[in-house]
Amino acid sequence: MRRRGTPLLIGAVLAFIASLLLHGLSLLNAPHLAPDDALATPMADNPIDMVDLLLAPQSPVALSLMAVLGCGLLYHALRRQDPEAAPAQGPLEVGLLAGAFWPWLELHQPVAALALAGLMLVALLRAALAGLRHDGRGRSSATLAFAAGWATLAGMAMLASVLQYRLGAPPLLAAAISLMLATLLSVNIQLRLGRTISYSIALIWGLIAIAAGAMLASIGLAAMAVLAIAVIAVALVQAST
Repeated sequence: MRRRGTPLLIGAVLAFIASLLLHGLSLLNAPHLAPDDALATPMADNPIDMVDLLLAPQSPVALSLMAVLGCGLLYHALRRQDPEAAPAQGPLEVGLLAGAFWPWLELHQPVAALALAGLMLVALLRAALAGLRHDGRGRSSATLAFAAGWATLAGMAMLASVLQYRLGAPPLLAAAISLMLATLLSVNIQLRLGRTISYSIALIWGLIAIAAGAMLASIGLAAMAVLAIAVIAVALVQAST
């Protein structure tokens, strides 16, 4: 028998959406996407925070990504679900609650933020893969795969922030490490998901937002984001044919 999502799942979705919305608005009120002189040196390689590029709705690309993510999760929680969806519910709730907290810790407690972002990523990936059986058959929820794709990029963006601002890594090196890990993980996950392409769609969408937001401040970051898009697109075509 089909049933609607539990109150805990609905509450986790609402908390996740409200948290990201409020955090994005707070970034718009106190922007720190790039140094003050970034716009004075276009096409340079200034320090820039990928987390802010994803979470601050400053571009139509980032704003539309967040809107689709929030609406998809809300629909998933409110619609009547098959009993087979139950294995994904626990990890989904954990992932959403972790996702509601970590952005607020980024500036003052980056290590804790990274730990929560990692928990969010692992939990949402588990939820997305819950529909697949051990023999590789079955089908993942497109909504959960989309959320896992967003979480992959957001988690790796938080890793880049820690490498850059906490450990002192050069901005382009931090970005290169995080985008390389995101790309390798995404290729592996997409091949497991097969024809459920929403995972890679979310990643590509987020990378476009990063490339567009970084174009004036860091041409190197924008170029790496475009390269990651190309690699993920190849894996997407391979998995869907």
